[in-house]
Amino acid sequence: MLTPHFQQAAGGRETYDRYWNSVARVDVSGATGQAPHAAFATLTYHYKNGRVVTDSTQFRFLRQGGVLKIDGES
Repeated sequence: MLTPHFQQAAGGRETYDRYWNSVARVDVSGATGQAPHAAFATLTYHYKNGRVVTDSTQFRFLRQGGVLKIDGES
């Protein structure tokens, strides 16, 4: 559910898959939205190697073909 722009910014499919294959799970808390263009959440990434990272993230959305897709994050 990523726009082509964000897919490219993420380094393409191979980079995307390599990253997500290292993640065991992601916990989401404090999610809020600014419909229809943004959402904010605290994400806690649990990596397969035991590392845990917590990040506050803003997702930007763009409607493509009648569907909201993630167009970026910061």
